[in-house]
Amino acid sequence: MESRKSPLRPSNRIVVRDGEFPDVVRLGDPHSQWRDLYHLLLTIPWVGFVALLGMIYLTINVVFAIAYVLGGDCIANSDGTSFINAFFFSVQTMASIGYGAMYPTTTYANFLVVVEVWFIKSWDLCYVKRQIQEIKIAPFDPLTPIRNAP
Repeated sequence: MESRKSPLRPSNRIVVRDGEFPDVVRLGDPHSQWRDLYHLLLTIPWVGFVALLGMIYLTINVVFAIAYVLGGDCIANSDGTSFINAFFFSVQTMASIGYGAMYPTTTYANFLVVVEVWFIKSWDLCYVKRQIQEIKIAPFDPLTPIRNAP
């Protein structure tokens, strides 16, 4: 009776047991940093992370400021062509600071405020959801170090 050979040789193992937990090896899967953006954000230095967040924040506000300028005179007490006023109005809207003397005056501007607030609040909710997931998962994660362990 002839013994049946395994189709995988030891060098082609899919599961590598080099410690307490097995590591799964992906064969033929091209590696790309963009596939795991969360891991990439966790591994960059703090200075780079803060700079990236600042660039994203400024970019979003610039995009909405351009949209406000394209709407014409849609912000009260502001010149309809002033990019800087539209930019500061966008920052105030995104941060929920309050308008003071500037506020939306047209349906277009009100619609843009709704879109901007929805965008930033959705971003906030995604962050909160991720934090809640980590709180739920962390106590049961076997890779999480136990505090005060001998």
